[in-house]
Amino acid sequence: MTKGLLQVTGTIDVTQFWPGKESDADTVKVMVEHDGFKFSPDGKPASLKVTHVFDDAMVLGSSRELIPAVSKGKITVRLEHIDAPELHYMVPLKGTKNFRQYFGETATTKLHDLMASAGQQLVHCEVRTAIDHPNQAFDTYGRLIGSIFIRLHGKEVNINHWLVQNGWAFPAFYNLASKDEIKEVSKHAEQARKAKRGIWEHLSADVEHADFSLVFRHGGPPNPPADIGPLVMPKLFRREVLWHMSQVDGLFSGPFRDFLAKQKEDGWVKTIDFLQNPDIKPVSKNLSPLVNNQGMFELGPAELVFFEKDSVLVKAIDSWWAASATVKLIKGAA
Repeated sequence: MTKGLLQVTGTIDVTQFWPGKESDADTVKVMVEHDGFKFSPDGKPASLKVTHVFDDAMVLGSSRELIPAVSKGKITVRLEHIDAPELHYMVPLKGTKNFRQYFGETATTKLHDLMASAGQQLVHCEVRTAIDHPNQAFDTYGRLIGSIFIRLHGKEVNINHWLVQNGWAFPAFYNLASKDEIKEVSKHAEQARKAKRGIWEHLSADVEHADFSLVFRHGGPPNPPADIGPLVMPKLFRREVLWHMSQVDGLFSGPFRDFLAKQKEDGWVKTIDFLQNPDIKPVSKNLSPLVNNQGMFELGPAELVFFEKDSVLVKAIDSWWAASATVKLIKGAA
C-alpha cells in the first residue's frame, strides 16, 4: 500500500492550451518553483521535505531516447486516473495523420476556460501523486503522473475530478491506483454518466467502424457544434488509429478484434475484481476478449483496470535525497 506523497509546486500558463498552443485536456505543462519538489514518506503534508532528486534526471522513454524529467524548469503532467478525448494523436507509421476524436477540442477549451477564470495568465498550482519511490513518478513518455490542484474563488479545485464530474474526461485506471482513488473517480463518473454530461451521452461501444476523418486543427478556431459526435474510450481510439494506419501501410488486414489480439501490452482486469484483490494478475495481455462478434466493446471506462508497461532500468535512484540519476519507468501506459 502506497504511503508517500510527492508534491510539486508551480504555475500553469493558461495560454498553453489549444487553440493558442497544443496542450490538451489531460496533459499540462507546469513551471516548477525553486525547491518546488517535496516528498512526505508518511503522506502527511506536515512531513513534506524539499527533494532535488529530479534535478537533471533523465527518463528512458519508450522511444529508447533519454527524456529530461524537468526541461527548462518545466514538467509535463499527465493527469492521473482520467483520459480525455484525443485532441491530436499520431502513430509512428508512414503516412500517418494527427487524428482527433469528437470533443477533443471542446474538453480542452473547457479546461482552459476553468483555469482562465482565475483572472490571470499564470495560475498557481500544486501537483500531487501518491508514490513511495522516485522511480514511480514519471511515465514512459517522461510525464509526471499526478493530480493538479488550483484555487478558484477561495476554494481548492482538483482538476482531474472536475474534468470527470463535468463529463469532459473518462475514468482511466491503472494498477498503481489505490482503492480509494478508484472509488472516488468512479463516483464522479457515474454521476456524470447518469446526468448525460458532455461526452457520456455520445460514448459508443462500436469499435469496428471508426471515423478517421477528424484531424488536428492547428489554431482552431473552436467550433463546438461541429465537435459533437460518437466516440469510443480514448485508449481504444489510440488502438484504432494504429490499426487503421497498419492497414493503410499494408502491415495488417482484418477486423479490429483480430488486430487487438496481436497486441501484448494491454493487460487488464475488471475493476470489481481489482478492488477485491489489488494483487490480481492480468486476465489477458490484450483487449480482444472484450470485443463481441458484433464489434462492440463490452465494458465501460470505469469497469477496467489496466497494467503499466514494463520499462528498462538504466540507473535507479536509491533515495529521495540522493543525487539525481536516470529514472526507472513503471508508470503510464498509453
